[in-house]
Amino acid sequence: MLDFNNTEIAFSAKSQSELKNAYLLFNTIKYPWLVKCASVVSNIALNIHFPLGWAVKPTLYKQFVGGETLQDCTKAIDHLRKFNVRSTLDFSAEGEQTPEGIQATFEETIRSIDFAKGNDNLAYAVFKPSTIITDELLAKVSEKQEELTIEEVKAYREFKERFMAFCQRAYDNDVRLIVDAEDYCFQDAIDSLTDEAMRRYNKKRAIVFATLQMYRHDRMPYLRRILDDAKEKGYIAGVKFVRGAYMEAERARAAALGYPDPICKDKQATDENFDEAVRFTMDHLDCFEMFMGTHNEESNYKLAKLIDEKGLKRDDPRIFFAQLLGMSDNISFNLAHEGYNVTKYVPYAKVRDVLPYLIRRAEENTSVAGQTSRELRMLKAELDRIRERISDPNFLKNKGLSNEVGIHVFCYDPADELVVQDYIRRIKEESGTPYRIIECDLYEIFLQVLEEKRVLKSTPGLESKKGKDYLLQQLQKIATPEALLAKMDYSPHVKGQDVLFMTGIGKIHPFMRSHKMLDSMQHLFADIPVVMFYPGTFNGQTLSLFDEFVDGNYYRAFNLL
Repeated sequence: MLDFNNTEIAFSAKSQSELKNAYLLFNTIKYPWLVKCASVVSNIALNIHFPLGWAVKPTLYKQFVGGETLQDCTKAIDHLRKFNVRSTLDFSAEGEQTPEGIQATFEETIRSIDFAKGNDNLAYAVFKPSTIITDELLAKVSEKQEELTIEEVKAYREFKERFMAFCQRAYDNDVRLIVDAEDYCFQDAIDSLTDEAMRRYNKKRAIVFATLQMYRHDRMPYLRRILDDAKEKGYIAGVKFVRGAYMEAERARAAALGYPDPICKDKQATDENFDEAVRFTMDHLDCFEMFMGTHNEESNYKLAKLIDEKGLKRDDPRIFFAQLLGMSDNISFNLAHEGYNVTKYVPYAKVRDVLPYLIRRAEENTSVAGQTSRELRMLKAELDRIRERISDPNFLKNKGLSNEVGIHVFCYDPADELVVQDYIRRIKEESGTPYRIIECDLYEIFLQVLEEKRVLKSTPGLESKKGKDYLLQQLQKIATPEALLAKMDYSPHVKGQDVLFMTGIGKIHPFMRSHKMLDSMQHLFADIPVVMFYPGTFNGQTLSLFDEFVDGNYYRAFNLL
């Protein structure tokens, strides 16, 4: 049964560290003022060529982008396919509108279409028309208010040649190609070329797909015209439905230039327009192939229901659901789990080039009603699985472990250290829980031991005089596992309630090896469960710190989840 609230399926593709990173990110971008500030700062940084990769790559970029190159995306593509989710690669660089920039974008888009050839993991290719022509010329052609100059006629002819070259390449490669929608002032020209391409390349199946932004009240008449044209000319129409992304800007432009507002009067009207388009297409599926791109749960439920009601196979190749990478995983993965065709839009580009796209994603998550809060609720629900684990009475009493001690390892990406610390702080502050968390930060305890031995202040000088190796040997003689355990011990242990969280593993390295610590503490904390928060990996035998080197072997621990 389709259930978008099923978090176990929704987040099955994410590690716990990825979930915590996403939780922190969505918890941040829920504040419009903060996103606005980030947008202003990023624009300034772009103008002055200030490097932003250090801040963007581990946060927004990691959440919403597949990588810098087509090859970089392979890992994300393969990972998604394990969960029956295909990918649609989208070169999302906001290229410079110079001849050189346009040519570079053209060549990269061709490479992306070639990359999709014969690749079952990729559902579609996609391109954005405004990246291969200047905005000024595209608007001038579309609005038909002025005659083109000779140079403009030549430039537009070159644009049309590039446009059709994409479609021809997709046809030759048997790759479905989505023509992304643009601002109202650009769209008429794009519609005209897309219609022409569909007549030329969609004779046997849909290769070229038009994108209809259903917040425009003229899109249903356009859809009906497509159907009539497809029947008359004998082709299969490809249509992609989205609600739209340029509402505020289009209303402002309409007001400034004095033409009628092209946008539906309100969200309800947009929703009704969107649902009508989907139903219309499903009623004439012999003439259509459909790509439905939306994060709206109700619309996804409705299409899934229509597929079942019409007795169609859930994986009918003519119908695809789609969401953006990093958003609405509860929709994507639950649909895929139930056998429906699902694809994720996977953007790729260098950090600097994709930054405008990332800011739009952040702004979208603050402007779409309830979207961010929904993501947060879903992520929180998944994190609650950790709470469920340590709330289990059998876990708290170390039952079901035979003769083993209750030592558990929670692994995470070292880059998520601050996220993990924030999570631990939050869970410790909760009240009314069946467990009591006792946190022991090994690094803080290590410093306490050195302070009590009156050697802490002298360590810098000792390193300068004797070297790092000598310093390491001396400190290891002082801060032994036994010395640390003497500081960690407390009484009484409350069996069936207490859980010991051991943190600071990465910070105390190389002065203390984790496996030695676990060996030494077995007898002292045999009556309560211990969770070691480990910035690395544990395969049930080998501890690998920072995923860089072997920290030691330990056979008596269990992975927490």
